Amino acid sequence: ELDDPSRVKLASMYSGPLPWAMMDLASPSKRPLQKFQFAMKTLTDMLDGFCIPEPFFSEMITVQVRHLMEAARNPELPMLDLQDVLSSLEGRISSRLLTSIRDTLHDYSQSESVVFPYDKITSLMDTHALSITKHTDRERFLLDTQNIISLIQRYRGGAHGLQRDVLVQHLTRYRDVEEKFSVGSFDKCLDTLREQNRDTLDTVVQCVMAHHKVAARNILVSSLLECIPRYQMEVTGELKAVLESLAELASPGTTRVALLARTTLIQALQPPYEAVYHRVQETLAEVDLSQQEALKELVVSPSPIFDVLVDCLFNANSRVARNALEVYIRRSYLAYKLTSLEVKDVHPKLKLVEFQFTLPSSHPNIVRRSMSGSSLKLSASSNLSLSSLEETFCSPLSSPQREQSSGALPHVGPLPHATIAQAVSSSKLKSTSDASVQSHPPHDLPLKGCDRTGVMA
Repeated sequence: ELDDPSRVKLASMYSGPLPWAMMDLASPSKRPLQKFQFAMKTLTDMLDGFCIPEPFFSEMITVQVRHLMEAARNPELPMLDLQDVLSSLEGRISSRLLTSIRDTLHDYSQSESVVFPYDKITSLMDTHALSITKHTDRERFLLDTQNIISLIQRYRGGAHGLQRDVLVQHLTRYRDVEEKFSVGSFDKCLDTLREQNRDTLDTVVQCVMAHHKVAARNILVSSLLECIPRYQMEVTGELKAVLESLAELASPGTTRVALLARTTLIQALQPPYEAVYHRVQETLAEVDLSQQEALKELVVSPSPIFDVLVDCLFNANSRVARNALEVYIRRSYLAYKLTSLEVKDVHPKLKLVEFQFTLPSSHPNIVRRSMSGSSLKLSASSNLSLSSLEETFCSPLSSPQREQSSGALPHVGPLPHATIAQAVSSSKLKSTSDASVQSHPPHDLPLKGCDRTGVMA
């Protein structure tokens, strides 16, 4: 027995955080080059299947993707990267060339220019190469400076070009693995992969390990794809090609990435808003009352133009505003049959459109009424079908016709509500006693950050 059992220290269950929760998710250095290199290595390891558990994984992705894009946009990054390469070439190339390049970098750091002096550095290297007389020495110089040439090519596209190249590099790494598992079952794809890499089974192991973490890698690739519209990258060349290949992935595990890649391609192919606005405005300005058929092209256009039409409703050109209001109504009620439509100038600040349309016979809003004054005795021997009961008790309205008036205002403030009510009530369509005036945004289009008001009755 122990003399004093109270002095014995018992083992207790560890309740502290796990190692990956205690580590710093950010780069160990705040310098742009080290942040860029650390983010590149971290994201590459994630794409290779080295993923920590949630929720730390999503947090790390957010931090590293942001650091990668911020470092790529830093104008100091090419200079710091080139200085790092030059330090490794000390004593292997001419000291005069090193001094000239470093002087050029110093002038760039002291200036306010954001364009890196690629051409000047390339010219210095070409001049020095031509000054070397021996063929073997020239080949050795070109081999030693290959890193400088590749670095210049990497940064020649500027910050946007570097961001695009980095994105293509990671998306290609993801695609190269998932393409191998996108056709057939996993066992069939694995057998094919082993047949293609009999002498390099390490490649098979790396691909299987990466594919095993496809759910986590999808989160990373989705975050990278979201950077394309956020940083306004041009979807051309290699980026467009890799997006098209991602959109064609057919395995169940890559459905989310394929859909997001397809959506990104569709958004990139759409023309900018300014181009669509000027095209629609020119079309609306050229059409007069005798050329109403020309508006049919805008009414049935597959392109989304509701946001453009809303801006055209308040155009200074009266013809543009009238035609925009007509196209807006015809496009909104494309599923119905418009029997009449007329645009009126009821006020200097209000154009009113009166229109009638017919509901289809199968429309759920067609009111049915019970026949009054009819009685029917049912018995067990009654031979009645469902159609005969429906015919007896219910009959449709004689005409599923609807009438409506609509208008557009920049805001209700300057125009009194009584003026709006008087303008609408003077319409021939407002002859019923239950007429009312409503002021609300047009329900056919969600207006973002807009106080424009539609008047509908």
